[in-house]
Amino acid sequence: NDSYGGLSGREIMALAARWHEVVRESYLNNRLFHIQDFAQKLAKNNVPVVLPPGGHAVYLDMDKFFEDVEMKPEDFGGVGFTIELVKYYGIRACELGPFAFEWDKKTPKMRKGILNLVRFALPRNMYNSSHINYAVAAITELYQNRKYIPKVRIKRGAELRLRHFQSGLEPIYH
Repeated sequence: NDSYGGLSGREIMALAARWHEVVRESYLNNRLFHIQDFAQKLAKNNVPVVLPPGGHAVYLDMDKFFEDVEMKPEDFGGVGFTIELVKYYGIRACELGPFAFEWDKKTPKMRKGILNLVRFALPRNMYNSSHINYAVAAITELYQNRKYIPKVRIKRGAELRLRHFQSGLEPIYH
């Protein structure tokens, strides 16, 4: 029905059920537990995580992550990290930093407001403690081997709007 925005009745009922579920205190407590558990385990392993975590995601501070490694913001180290993470461990994360916010196209004054983060969103009802433990182990291993994480060059699409959805990137291994 056009008045439903193109959604089927099944999809509308599923949305209604999920909206009801996500406001239950038991669900919210469980969700927050997983987020906090993930962030605290990373912090315990000395991985530079943003604390306190939010309610839907865990963020790594990539400036601190690469503090003792020669990785400048324009090297897009957060992208290099996400490439290695999916390549070796099958874990997807999102760089929200110099690449996503177009560091290379900004003035020095505008660059000061760009954070250098990688986000791990935890979709609801998708992950359990064993998934979190696996991700913590993988992230910790990459952190311990951060000097091998590649810099990244934009191969095509540097000028595109919302380029993090469309660009071609090339890791540069040293």
